[in-house]
Amino acid sequence: MLSHIYSANAECRTLEYANLSSIFNIHNLSSNILDIITTVKSRIIVAAVIENEGHFLLGQKPRDVGPYPNTWHLLGGGVNVEQESLEDALRREIQEEAGLKIDTIRRVSFDEDYEPDKKGELTHYVFLIFWAMCGSKKINASDDIERLQWFSKAELKNCQ
Repeated sequence: MLSHIYSANAECRTLEYANLSSIFNIHNLSSNILDIITTVKSRIIVAAVIENEGHFLLGQKPRDVGPYPNTWHLLGGGVNVEQESLEDALRREIQEEAGLKIDTIRRVSFDEDYEPDKKGELTHYVFLIFWAMCGSKKINASDDIERLQWFSKAELKNCQ
């Protein structure tokens, strides 16, 4: 049976597959076995649907800065799993990216994707999506967000 070895640090988790010799009944491993072993970096990402008076906040990534360059998306970012809770990470990321304090946080959904990170390394992203309210529409784009904008529901359909 495949055994999983998890190595953790503050930014990512690495999943390495081991015991390939017993899985494939290989007793004389050659140097090509490294071609079979796959290492995938994973990151837990928190993101929020942020609402204020019927409008929703999205951030636009800069051009040529991955992952997802030049796209509008929910605000959020990586979780320091050894140091903070999911909700604390969400509050920190929204403060860093928009200068905004959020409250009334509810868990909504999750998703995943495989996409190159900022350094071009293929990464498995696990997205944990929250819904949050905020008391202010005053925003200031920073961190890795080029532009912030509040959208009505009708405007969201045209946001690309």
